[in-house]
Amino acid sequence: MRNRADVVSLSDDALLDAQRSVASRRRSLEAEAALIAGEIERRSARSLGYDGLAQRLGFLSSAALIQSVDGGTRADAARLVAVGSALDTALGEAVLDGSVSVDAAAAIQRGLGSTDPGPLIAEAATLDADQLFKRARDLRDERDAEAVARREKEQRDLRSFRYSTRDDGMVRGSFLLDAVDGALVTAAFDAVLSPRRGGPRFVDPDQRAADASLLDDPRSTEQVAADALVAMVRLAVDADPGTLFGARRPAVRLVLSASSATLEDSGERVSTANAERFICDAGTVGVKFDTDGQVVNVGRTQRLFTERQRTGLAVRDGGCRFPGCDRPPSWCEAHHLNQWARGGGTDIADGVLLCRRHHLLVHNNGWQIGRDGAEYSITPPDGQPRPVPTKRRVLEKQAS
Repeated sequence: MRNRADVVSLSDDALLDAQRSVASRRRSLEAEAALIAGEIERRSARSLGYDGLAQRLGFLSSAALIQSVDGGTRADAARLVAVGSALDTALGEAVLDGSVSVDAAAAIQRGLGSTDPGPLIAEAATLDADQLFKRARDLRDERDAEAVARREKEQRDLRSFRYSTRDDGMVRGSFLLDAVDGALVTAAFDAVLSPRRGGPRFVDPDQRAADASLLDDPRSTEQVAADALVAMVRLAVDADPGTLFGARRPAVRLVLSASSATLEDSGERVSTANAERFICDAGTVGVKFDTDGQVVNVGRTQRLFTERQRTGLAVRDGGCRFPGCDRPPSWCEAHHLNQWARGGGTDIADGVLLCRRHHLLVHNNGWQIGRDGAEYSITPPDGQPRPVPTKRRVLEKQAS
């Protein structure tokens, strides 16, 4: 084990190599831990009753027994048991040979349930556990379209809004909404807070002035959101009963393909019935793609990307294109690959979505984003280009 002085003396490359080495050893140890946890679970089977290992030692489950031994969380122990109980499957074999980590295997299990992991085992080499969970969820939905509708029904049944008054008179609240209604609410607050989060920048001078005003506002982001909530409620309560709302609504968008519909920001799959209801209420905006998977341009005569162009970018990119970033389209800015100041045009093919932090990183730290047809790559200063594929799953499948 290295001491602090050893670590501090390492070069940047050596430090990252050390981290990779630790990750490799940890993956091997966790595979062994899963193997042991699986055997503890087998010896604690419910059918054994009080003769089972866990109950004989006074524990209600194998996870509780493992937690008492390693001092971790119950969730970590349960994860080891879940993976360790499936080591006789293809996914379990991948864990034992070190090609899939325990975290990755658990993410695949959570996303797929009992569905065969199939190609996800191979993808585990290039995706982290969070990304694998999303891929697993997509694969599950593709294989069982009826499950999407069942999950929507379950979410609707779980919806709630609770509030209480504290001793000092302040009111505390919480809510739980299904994916579509939740997207409507979060889109409303994203629209209010987007200047601080790095949201869309359009050509409207009044909008730019309002954005600048919010950036200079002394209130915290949470206070701005709280004031916006009260303003929305006051507007609804004070409105004439005959008023028809909806002239300007939050930008909740569905991405539609021939076989599926997903919410733009979260990627959550939406049932056909829910998509049809949404389209009936809000209409559609067509975004056309050419044979290379590139959005057909809608104009390039101005410096800033138009709202319609940003819609195309949002559908194509699925969020910030920077590797490893999970910021959704509503938190992103449109970046010119060929800078306007150097003669570049406002062309969708030569624009990508980046969150504010990564947009600043690209501009200020010498990163470069390049394009070859419909394929994009990013190159760090003095580094090697890395691919930056779309985060829109439906477009990945169309391109393959």
